Amino acid sequence: MTRVLYVLPLFVCLSVIEAAKWTHIGKNGTSEWSRLFPQCAGKSQSPINLDSTGDNPSFVYDPELTNDLDITKAIDVEEYYLFNNAHSAVVDTSAAEIDVTGAKLGSTYRVAGPHFHWGAENNRGSEHTFNGIEYPLEMHIVTFNRDAYPDLMAAVTSGQPGALAVVGVMFKLAEEDNPKLKPITDYLSQITAPDKTIKVSIPSFELSSLLPAETGEYFRYSGSLTTPECNEIVTWTVLLHPEPVSESQLALFRALKHADDGDHSEALVDNYRPVQPLNGRIVSTSFEDASIDLPVKKDDDDSDEKTEDGGDESAASRSSLSSLLAVCVATLMVLWAKQ
Repeated sequence: MTRVLYVLPLFVCLSVIEAAKWTHIGKNGTSEWSRLFPQCAGKSQSPINLDSTGDNPSFVYDPELTNDLDITKAIDVEEYYLFNNAHSAVVDTSAAEIDVTGAKLGSTYRVAGPHFHWGAENNRGSEHTFNGIEYPLEMHIVTFNRDAYPDLMAAVTSGQPGALAVVGVMFKLAEEDNPKLKPITDYLSQITAPDKTIKVSIPSFELSSLLPAETGEYFRYSGSLTTPECNEIVTWTVLLHPEPVSESQLALFRALKHADDGDHSEALVDNYRPVQPLNGRIVSTSFEDASIDLPVKKDDDDSDEKTEDGGDESAASRSSLSSLLAVCVATLMVLWAKQ
């Protein structure tokens, strides 16, 4: 009888946990995140549309944003590790103890590694947009404040703004391969299957080589992680100048899989979150007049107001799953303690 008492809640809890698994498209995709993860319905969410035209009053030039973004490697390692976590292609550079400083970040940030977002077609894929325009690829270099936290997990769970800093780089379509990406793209065929326990060794490279030559022009704002649980702890630095990526290099990203069930697998594409509302936030720019003319999407007055949340769910409704998970854990602990 006792066994039945905890098997039933275990079954229910496993069902709830299964429901909480997230994807970008399909079941539990971006349109469901605010229901499954309450923080994804917050007021300081990422990504956002970034306006370089100078016409949007929410984008304000800050002369104190310095042109000294620096990425420094402390340990000269021979290799990094590349893996497919079913959501993105991720490079683990942690062994090199790479730090990011400057650009008015105010602290030293330790790099966890870069990952990428891309689309099934060339007209989409980036998470942030420039003037309403999507790009086919976006890179995020994720870092944590090592002055305040011992590791990435401690920073994430702190819940504090600025615990993480992410440097974003857009990539635009080009005819020729980008040689700076080749240390990663040359090995993508070895991580086709989604399994974060399988890490492929790749030759190390200077992480700064993935950045554009001009890093002094950028957007700065306070936002969130772009994947669940969408923690609002990120200082974003999105560089204005896009880098090139070829069609053949994009094809290597699109060949990755996000499901592998025997004979059935699905392409890992469109792994981006739609842009979120500013909700009154001010975005700072390090430039008064951009040195490049980026294209502007026409007739897209609400490009920075699109959300994946299609309804007006109450806060109580959005937090119901989290509450149920907590109850499940507590119930199971009590029942197992009685065995």
